[in-house]
Amino acid sequence: SGSFMSSPIVSTIALGVGLIGWLIFISWTYAQTIARPRKLRRNIIALVDEGRLTRGKILDKILLKKQKDGSQVLEIVVEFQNLSNTLVKNVFEFTDSRPHERRFEVGNNINLRLSTTQQSPGIVMADIQTKFSWKFGLIATSFVVLYMVGTFIVHYRIFSEGNGWRFISFWHPWVMTPYMGLFFFNMTKMIGRFFGGKHAHDEDLLLYGKKATAIVQRAEQTGTYINEQPQMKYILKFTDDKGVEHVVTLKRIVLLTDLHRANTGTQNILYLPDDPEKITFVD
Repeated sequence: SGSFMSSPIVSTIALGVGLIGWLIFISWTYAQTIARPRKLRRNIIALVDEGRLTRGKILDKILLKKQKDGSQVLEIVVEFQNLSNTLVKNVFEFTDSRPHERRFEVGNNINLRLSTTQQSPGIVMADIQTKFSWKFGLIATSFVVLYMVGTFIVHYRIFSEGNGWRFISFWHPWVMTPYMGLFFFNMTKMIGRFFGGKHAHDEDLLLYGKKATAIVQRAEQTGTYINEQPQMKYILKFTDDKGVEHVVTLKRIVLLTDLHRANTGTQNILYLPDDPEKITFVD
């Protein structure tokens, strides 16, 4: 017949491995598209109600998109005083449902809420409104379930030849698909963070960070490029507000147009007082 059959024991174990992979993939899809967005919305609502109120000043505004209903998708840069009484900047992207009121013009002040607990997000606009829809999550999770069941039925009808699931092996596409899906989605996220994307401690730096001037002891390209932009490795030395000197290493993607500034003598940074190894560059 041209098909390959595994032994009953191997095929049964492979079937179990495949089922475990699919259950994990289904749970992961549910978490990413339903559970996490719902938790994020609950956290935002709690932060708006309980977070520390502070005033921020809009330094820049970019109109990203005009919607058919008249609303606008905006990106604004806001400067505010964080929980360590340090002036910092943050970028907010959101939909302005009432653009005619011109609430988000450069120079205007807006209210922010800062988290005093270790929740995410840690910074939101005080008048933010959030919505949650089950639609996408239900479609995505249902698709994975149907794909798991449907592809197994198709393979069973075509390849079983009266031998049950002995066509299943450890390398069968039905077994490998969920693991490859988990690997692809999670590796993409990890690579983005590793090569200069948003890190988990960036919000901590915005909330609790203090400013310092760091001396660039060494700056060199790592040989890695993301979107044709080089990654730089910095070795920096700075003194914190208690007079303690620190030497830290930081990797960041640098625009080619800014490459000539990478080796300059000093860089302004934010550092965490409780963990000075965590730093980021600031303007």
